Amino acid sequence: MLSFNLTIVLQMVGFLVFAYLLNLLFFKPIIAHIAARNRYLVEQQATAIQLLKEAQELQSAHEERLQVAQREAQLSLDAAVREAQEQRTKLLAAANLAAHELL
Repeated sequence: MLSFNLTIVLQMVGFLVFAYLLNLLFFKPIIAHIAARNRYLVEQQATAIQLLKEAQELQSAHEERLQVAQREAQLSLDAAVREAQEQRTKLLAAANLAAHELL
């Protein structure tokens, strides 16, 4: 038969005091630390996303400047080739004229 005496009441009170102290000294600090860590991680993730966006913008601007520089370089190269061909044509014409005069 079950008997309820002071021992079971003291055990229940002891358990409740232990649970309260465990919550006060162990669970609350750990939960606070976990919450602070989660806030930190969210802030760092937001910062990382912002930095990624800035890096992508800088990369696209760099690629645009690179394309402009390549086009300008190609135009300069084409102009130099045309000028060299014109000089070659003039020199060949002068050489042919000098050769005809000698003949």
